[in-house]
Amino acid sequence: MFIFVTRRMLMAIPTLFLVVLIVFTAVRVVPTDIADLLVAESTTTQGNSEAMKAQIRKELYLDRALPVQFVFYTTSLLKGDIGRSAYDQKPVASKIREALPVTMEMALLAITLSTSMALVIGIMSALRQDTFYDYGIRVVTTFAFAAPVFWIGTLAIVLPARWGYFPPLFFAPFLENPIANLQQFLVPATVVALNLMGSVSRMVRSSMLEVLRQDYIRTAYAKGLQTKVVIMRHALRNGFIPVLTFLGLQLSNLLGGSVIIESVFALPGVGTLTINAIRTKDYQVIQGCVLFFGAIVVFMNLAVDVAYGFIDPRMRRR
Repeated sequence: MFIFVTRRMLMAIPTLFLVVLIVFTAVRVVPTDIADLLVAESTTTQGNSEAMKAQIRKELYLDRALPVQFVFYTTSLLKGDIGRSAYDQKPVASKIREALPVTMEMALLAITLSTSMALVIGIMSALRQDTFYDYGIRVVTTFAFAAPVFWIGTLAIVLPARWGYFPPLFFAPFLENPIANLQQFLVPATVVALNLMGSVSRMVRSSMLEVLRQDYIRTAYAKGLQTKVVIMRHALRNGFIPVLTFLGLQLSNLLGGSVIIESVFALPGVGTLTINAIRTKDYQVIQGCVLFFGAIVVFMNLAVDVAYGFIDPRMRRR
């Protein structure tokens, strides 16, 4: 198992390097000069502006060739420095660290809700294949999967407002006010979970249908085991393997949805930080947030590969 985990970790390194290279290049090809933008926000004196531009380019290594800039950038990353905000000079790492608990809380709630709903709905749909219940569930899950997250989020705000309910607009930390915190997170987490549930439940259904047709399931029923025991102990364990992989692949959709939902529901998470940085053209913060999201996707896929090895011993030999 150690060799399997080590091999997967080594395979993640080139992927991380590619993510860093793409983020670095994407920011550098923007036609706007970062130095011009920062100087325009701070001074209107022509003489001072030229000196400030030169100083900014020197500090950000913009006066060097792109390969040299990339070396300095990766060196800073290895030291844990992903830059400073262009407007308040606050380290980008500390900004992400402050916003991370909000994004993580909503992501954990969304994953918990979506997985719980998807398992129940998918298993019941597989057990009642081609019945009215199955057809109804497939229609609902298809709609949940196809509906845009921002549209569902907007409806979740507009429709309750017609009956006088408005979601809390001011963030309350969980440790200070748990009830207010859950009231603010429950609706946006449910919106994200519905979209994820639509695709996961369909995957659970198809995987369970394939497993339920296997010989060992018929053998378990022939031995007189109860349906609940057969489903939970035999079918679900093997049927959940492809679902686990699919959940890892859907993480990018979850992170993309969090960027929009955090803005819609005024949650001060990493998604909102990214949107605000785009509005103010704070390229250092944009670069740091995109790199953070990319790294999270890589590490989550690594975690899925490792978990896959624990569930299915056959994967350890690959």
